[in-house]
Amino acid sequence: MSHELRTPLNAVIGLTEMLKEDAEDDNLDDYLEPLDRIHNASRHLLTLINDVLDLSKIEAGKIELYFEQFLVSDIMRDIMATSEPLAQKNNNELILDNNLDFDSIHSDQTRVRQIVLNLVSNACKFTENGQVTISLNSRAKGEKEFLDIAITDTGIGMSEAQVNKLFQAFTQADSSTTRKYGGTGLGLIITKHLSRIMGGDVDVSSVEGEGTTFTASIVINANSNENVEADAIKYDAVVLGDTDKVSSSKAEHTILIIDDDPTVRDLMKRQLERDGFGVLIAEDGPLGIKIAIEKQPDAVVLDILMPGMDGWSVLRTLKASKETANIPVIMASILDEKNRGFSLGAADYLSKPVERDRLISSIEKLIGSGDGKTVFIIEDDDELRFLLREALSKEAYDVMEAENGKVALEELEAAVGSPDLILLDLNMPVMNGFEFLEIYREKFGNDVPIVVVTGADLTEKDKKFLSGEVTRILEKTPDTEGTIAGDVAKVLRNVRMG
Repeated sequence: MSHELRTPLNAVIGLTEMLKEDAEDDNLDDYLEPLDRIHNASRHLLTLINDVLDLSKIEAGKIELYFEQFLVSDIMRDIMATSEPLAQKNNNELILDNNLDFDSIHSDQTRVRQIVLNLVSNACKFTENGQVTISLNSRAKGEKEFLDIAITDTGIGMSEAQVNKLFQAFTQADSSTTRKYGGTGLGLIITKHLSRIMGGDVDVSSVEGEGTTFTASIVINANSNENVEADAIKYDAVVLGDTDKVSSSKAEHTILIIDDDPTVRDLMKRQLERDGFGVLIAEDGPLGIKIAIEKQPDAVVLDILMPGMDGWSVLRTLKASKETANIPVIMASILDEKNRGFSLGAADYLSKPVERDRLISSIEKLIGSGDGKTVFIIEDDDELRFLLREALSKEAYDVMEAENGKVALEELEAAVGSPDLILLDLNMPVMNGFEFLEIYREKFGNDVPIVVVTGADLTEKDKKFLSGEVTRILEKTPDTEGTIAGDVAKVLRNVRMG
């Protein structure tokens, strides 16, 4: 469903951006305002679609969290910069009141940012010529310590009856509020659910005509055991153990990789050895435990999805043994289609339609800049193929095109020489991307990097197939064409260096 909902917006957003650029270059000022309206409306529609999809994931228990250590000051600096235009729009003053005596926390940085931005955006929308204050405080509750993020506004406020209706999907305080301010009410219910998944909650207090305070609480040093909805969470990478024990003197330390996928193991081994670490390898859980006990590595990188003894069982065994309990363990999984890393065998992941700058940057890192290099676009969507071709041509890449895998194979067989990189869609008629990959690798080998560009949600079977087959996965986002050249250059540069 996400693919079908987002795909029509690809052409609308991408073509509108291209028309805006052309209008600016040709001084066609009369066209800029209507094009801006189309672009903004399309972006707004995409935001609504993303909210609906987020809510559906939450209700299905499939929301993912990625816990990492990060600085509160860094994320708040970013939030203040992002929120300032929202505040200025209604002539509001945005204030940060940081009362914390620490800066580093362990949580999901992306979701924390989403929670705060949702609440700040809401406060700015319902406040005019006033103040919006973000207050940061900590408190202890039992054995847990919480970060309380309070967003207080001097806006319209709410009655008790209105507050009671707040956390219902597609609902605002009353119909007059919806007419005046717009919105679906999804942002607040998503925010509340995210806070709960992260071990906290969202509380609200309000006085009609005076203002409102929303307080989101999250566990400061979260891990899988502290999530009240832990069964709904799949981990991209969870660091377990005292990672500070891994010294920065890499040459003196050894990492144990436990993973059943040989491609993943080889990629990790090569990367770690290139960075100066010693590497031990285990293809399954029992062997990994045996090596951990005998060799006492400085850290373990552990896959979750393994046949027989899975990663969680290995982790429990390692932590239950006195000999291995203190070894830091890094859990790695491919459970989320957006998760990047060796487990997927991809160099990167972007969403369709892709941002031009991100794509240009990514490609440059992999293959270098244009200057005669050839990129083969295999994509059935005429509009997206056009946008990608235009973006790459502007950066001096030569471009080949095909509307499906069958045509692409015919062109490759007839061509003199090989392209420097292939951009491949997965969902195509006649011959899809998976079928193309199987035949291409058999006929032409593995020398040419392949970047998958897809708006589809990948299944575990898909990801296992793609592991080691592709260099990078780009998710189709509203700005795919904006970053494609950079991603191409990045792929080619990495291939050249490797």
